[in-house]
Amino acid sequence: MLTAGHAIRPSLPPIRRVVVWGPCLLVWGVILLAAVPGRAAATPPPGSLSQLEEPFNCVGEEGFHQPEIGCGTLLPKNAINGSYQAQVSPDGKNVYSVAVSGALVEYSRDRANGALTEIGCLTSSTEPCAPANSQTEAVAMSSPAALAISPDGANVYVVTQGTNSLVEFSRNQETGLLTETGCISRENTACVVHNAGGLNSPYGVTISPDGKNVYTAAYADEAIAEFSRNTETGALKQLSGVNNCITSGSTGLTGCNTEKALGLERAIGVAISPDGRNVYVAAGATNGEGAIVAFARNINEEGALTQLPGEEGCISTSNAKCAKGVAIDGPEDLVTSPDGRNVYANSSQNNSVLEFRRESTGTLAQLASPNACVMNAPAEAQCTQVKGLERALGVTISPQGENVYASSAFEDDEAVFTRNAETGVLTSLPPPYECLGKAPYTKCETTGIKGIAGARRVTVSPDGMNLYVAGQNDHSIVELARAVAPTVSSVAPGSGSESGDTIVTITGAGFVEGAIVDFGGRSASSVTVNSSSSITAISPGGSGTVDVTVTTYAGSSTTTAGDQFTYTKAPTAKIPSLVTPIAPITLLAVPPPVLGKTGNVAPVSGTVFVRLPKTSRFVPLSTLEQIPFGSVIEATHGTVSVTTTEPNGKTQTGEFFEGEFILRQGANGVVIAELTGGNFSVCPTRRERAHIASVGSLGSTGAGSTSAHAASASGSHVVRKLWANAHGKFSTKGNYAAGAVQGTEWLTEDRCDGTYIKVTRDRVAVTNLVNHRRVEVTTRHHYLAKAPRG
Repeated sequence: MLTAGHAIRPSLPPIRRVVVWGPCLLVWGVILLAAVPGRAAATPPPGSLSQLEEPFNCVGEEGFHQPEIGCGTLLPKNAINGSYQAQVSPDGKNVYSVAVSGALVEYSRDRANGALTEIGCLTSSTEPCAPANSQTEAVAMSSPAALAISPDGANVYVVTQGTNSLVEFSRNQETGLLTETGCISRENTACVVHNAGGLNSPYGVTISPDGKNVYTAAYADEAIAEFSRNTETGALKQLSGVNNCITSGSTGLTGCNTEKALGLERAIGVAISPDGRNVYVAAGATNGEGAIVAFARNINEEGALTQLPGEEGCISTSNAKCAKGVAIDGPEDLVTSPDGRNVYANSSQNNSVLEFRRESTGTLAQLASPNACVMNAPAEAQCTQVKGLERALGVTISPQGENVYASSAFEDDEAVFTRNAETGVLTSLPPPYECLGKAPYTKCETTGIKGIAGARRVTVSPDGMNLYVAGQNDHSIVELARAVAPTVSSVAPGSGSESGDTIVTITGAGFVEGAIVDFGGRSASSVTVNSSSSITAISPGGSGTVDVTVTTYAGSSTTTAGDQFTYTKAPTAKIPSLVTPIAPITLLAVPPPVLGKTGNVAPVSGTVFVRLPKTSRFVPLSTLEQIPFGSVIEATHGTVSVTTTEPNGKTQTGEFFEGEFILRQGANGVVIAELTGGNFSVCPTRRERAHIASVGSLGSTGAGSTSAHAASASGSHVVRKLWANAHGKFSTKGNYAAGAVQGTEWLTEDRCDGTYIKVTRDRVAVTNLVNHRRVEVTTRHHYLAKAPRG
């Protein structure tokens, strides 16, 4: 049951929210069918959280207290046993999670709503951890505890406790799947380097903003280990000499050549400042005494670390050699603000989030009373009392620094704070948005969150639209939405006909599925949310210059000069012949196409129409437009240019003409023009074909005979066709065959007897979709993939 203002964020339309108010939870409730997000219920404050709708509420495990936990997506047993952390790739396309008794799991992420779909996994076990792309017996992958993704998105690095290793992966930025490329270990002889220092019980890993270094924190070695990263290959190498690692222990036990550091006992979390000049370690874990330790990073000499001198090197409640702090007992996770002005850390023993100011030297100073920390009741004198922090274990910050979030393992919840950018002070959101969790342990007013028991580490997506929480006790990854008011920065094209039907691409931020687009108060049709920053819609009729606004459950965009759209009167000039090339068209600026989401299309000659997904009518294509994949392009009397993005970020362009097709693109970048339309009812059936053959052998008379029918609709009768002229990853697809470009120009015809492909220039690779045979067709040759008999 969801209580006290909990609003399930829409994941896929139609949007359904369930809200139950007041103390009489079992007596009454209100169900809101929010066809207009944000208009049917009170607008939540910026930064507040809600859970995505099932099946995207959380990812859990088969057989582990399901359906009591209530996750809508389930993975094989032990895949996320003891889930500890999840991270989002810089491009927002993928999420990766680790579990100390499970596996490294790979997910695709829908950038329009944040929903996760499992795509594979890697495990040291012999048992599969996913239905597909499950790599078993992976080297050094026993008990993965933490991961970090390189700024360029090319590599993922995982620390594992079963073999005390740092494992290297390359990331396929097209599919999101990972490939193990190496490992560095304290003891695992399967790794080329298996005598590394400072890797005994690693719990934390981070990467420098310039991508040149990786740093790990080790609990048992009381150490931070230092590695250089090859920015071309992603390969790691431990620094040499005194810079291999730094420990509070002794060289003999840890292998570190720099010892007697202050405050690194039970080191567990590690973070780096945005400018790359300081590294900070949270040490203490859940055992009590602890410290936040500060290091300077030499960005000119391999990224080597040096602890700041004296009391500047650490801040602690109990360590007399460190600067004196408040409530710093049991920290294990920490984060630096995007502006570099603050550091925030958890305190598991004091049930708090610690607030620090970062000086120009990198030294940390705790904020003055009453803002030294935010703390569960009863609060210490220098801290502010809040809810939702009993045994706080995880902390993160939004990409723009407006909000800080903290996980509570004992209350099974997530606490939400606003951050003052000038002072760094944290303040809880007002009830019921200050925290949200799972009964019976949470004291939050908003309950009903699935899968969040034992909430551990938490991360925010780069676009700021989602949080992902590791529910360690529920063996889950929880999917939350973050309320971000939409903004519109540009509209392309900026003008269109007064009659409407202009395909418009809206660029901005804070967009989610279910968004409504208004042109001067009139609703657009066929609204497609491509991502949190891009929407495609068809303009309604109107006049003059109007503001284009986007409304979501989190509010409506404010009007700016960048959101204006001007209606123009239709031209009175005579419409050119359908087969006569039209005058050159001035192409208006539109955003770059998005891989797998949108393509940019423009008429080249003749007349071209477009029908967007979920609409029933075609609209004229008169200039360069951005359209979502799944749209139908009608170019039977014209030629259209299609530009798309490849996985490597480059663009490709092809032309299609004399046909109608559905435009699609896969994650591999291949653009598919799938023939559509036509009337197959004129084609003879199997019985008619047999009769035609027998009549043909005997001769026939009479205009109404079957042979007359055969003449009008024989096996070679063309039902639909499409010409293509392209280089790059383009393919045409008919009923029974697909042709992939290897050259320049080819024809695809769907006939009654099969799919016919003819090449007029260069070569085309043809796949027979009936028998899966592949052939190459060259210039002046053709191929017929026959329709199945029967």
